[in-house]
Amino acid sequence: FSCWLFQQDCCTWLDNLSSLTVNKTIAGDDAEAERAFRFTITLSDKSVNGEYGSVIFENGVAVVELKGGESVTIDKLPNGVNYTVAEDDYSSDRYETTKSGDSGMIIGNDVAVASFTNTRNKVVTPPPVVHVPDTSDNTGAAGWLSLGLASACGLIGIIVYRKKEEIK
Repeated sequence: FSCWLFQQDCCTWLDNLSSLTVNKTIAGDDAEAERAFRFTITLSDKSVNGEYGSVIFENGVAVVELKGGESVTIDKLPNGVNYTVAEDDYSSDRYETTKSGDSGMIIGNDVAVASFTNTRNKVVTPPPVVHVPDTSDNTGAAGWLSLGLASACGLIGIIVYRKKEEIK
């Protein structure tokens, strides 16, 4: 099968073209379903310019935004081109990113796939620790005996003082 394809003032054999797909997945109980995540796609061939499907390259670099569950496929990329797909850093928004296929080479008629999953869960705040003062009594029998003796002495002192006052 031989067929010529004109693209950006250069001739390329159709069977030497391939594709790159970028997939976006979000997970977790606090992920933002409507949030768009930004990706930069960089090709080793800086002569790749123009529109490839819905993606526009300039000097081998393109920027796309994807929401969870979305993907973009870039068709008719030259065979043998290395690629890197980098997602902006969303760790300050509590997202943890896992990725696969984020760099590689466009080979033959295969579709290279770069997949990114951002996971964000709700922050679990532990309940506040309430300090309850210790109100237990650890005085023991000796303490109670001492308190009783002190009270008795005080009572005797009051009685003696009143008797002296009556005598006067």
